[in-house]
Amino acid sequence: MKNSRLIILTLSLGVLLLPACASNKEKQAQTHVAPPPAQTAEKSQDRNGIGEIIDAYEGKVVAKSAHATLVRVDKDLDHDGVTGKADKCPGTPKGAPVDENGCWNIQVIQFDLNSTELNPAGQSVLDAVSSVLHVNKAVKLSIEGHACSAGDNAAYNNYLSLQRAQAVKDYLISKGVDGARMSLTGYGANQPVKDNKTRAHRIQNRRVIINPITR
Repeated sequence: MKNSRLIILTLSLGVLLLPACASNKEKQAQTHVAPPPAQTAEKSQDRNGIGEIIDAYEGKVVAKSAHATLVRVDKDLDHDGVTGKADKCPGTPKGAPVDENGCWNIQVIQFDLNSTELNPAGQSVLDAVSSVLHVNKAVKLSIEGHACSAGDNAAYNNYLSLQRAQAVKDYLISKGVDGARMSLTGYGANQPVKDNKTRAHRIQNRRVIINPITR
């Protein structure tokens, strides 16, 4: 009889405890906290189909492209309009006109036969050069004088080419450029750009070339 009562009592307690166990399981399920995301970047897609690389903790977009890959941008560090590997002259002086290679485009200055006098076209070129030099105080110039081979007098052509370079320097000094920023070389007729066989070719050989030194 006693055993029967114990069995009945045990069954009754079991029935009473079942709802409590179920309730505890529900509470555990409701209060379960998901683990934090891994410390890695993940990809997502926005409405425009553009992939984003997002920092898992910060939620910041760190890169964005059609395939969620980093995109290299070639910078124009000297702001001359020519970027990346196409820029053969990085560090072009501020305000200097450049060619397709990103190099300061200083026109060649031509001279008449046996003359060291600057013509109006040459003066215009030097006016533009002086403007750039006033803005860029650290830039220096290497000025190269040349002559054609007319007369076939090497000593005279050497002298003439150096005097042409000096005429360019003197003009820039008159525009306020410090003479210490300019070096001169006279090459005579030793470096022609044409063969001197025609008048047109000889005109091109009578010249001064200005090379900027930016470093």
